Amino acid sequence: MARILGMNVLLCDPPRASREGMESFVSIETVCRESDVISFHTPLVSDGDFPTVHMADADFFSSLVRKPVVINAARGAVFDTKAAKVAIAEGEVSGLVVDCWENEPSIDLDLLSSAILATPHVAGYSADGKANATTQAVQAVARYFHITPLCSFSVAPPTPSDSNFSVSGVDSFSQALLHSYDIEADDSRLRGTPDKFESLRGNYPLRREYGAYTVAGCSDARLCQLGFRLV
Repeated sequence: MARILGMNVLLCDPPRASREGMESFVSIETVCRESDVISFHTPLVSDGDFPTVHMADADFFSSLVRKPVVINAARGAVFDTKAAKVAIAEGEVSGLVVDCWENEPSIDLDLLSSAILATPHVAGYSADGKANATTQAVQAVARYFHITPLCSFSVAPPTPSDSNFSVSGVDSFSQALLHSYDIEADDSRLRGTPDKFESLRGNYPLRREYGAYTVAGCSDARLCQLGFRLV
């Protein structure tokens, strides 16, 4: 998706690079030197050759050359909360976007107040993501126990009430993206009730991915590449 939006994407994945070679990957040092946006999507690993606990620590933040926006969509402890707050205070980053937090559900309120966007660990909470995960889990169990009727089991997420909408003007592309997911609404709910972190997750409203929407008023081919239907 980032490439569709015109970004040059640097992929840093040391476990895969060790198996596949470095041709498709760059080092974390290259990421820190060249990136304007850095997004973490790692599991939480505390030992072995590639630990990720506090991967974004004081050394990481101090090595950032271009003062990027840094996003945690991985696990809370991938970020060292104290180091992240210092990075903001000292201008080592342009901003932090935080979906995953150390010590959830008791999140750090200072980090919350200083993040440019904050969400209650819902990056994977689209209805599509939940449906796909449920489908894969049931099919895997069915294959293991040879339950043939369930091997083709699937879950269809509900259709959003606003699946057909129109956009207009020079910012129609952005309008389409924000119509499908208004991240600021999630941000506002978390800032308003940070003590309700688990409730915000457990009662998360319906959110569909781009393929659930049909857009009128914009012919930008990038929307099709992202999955929208255009009329």
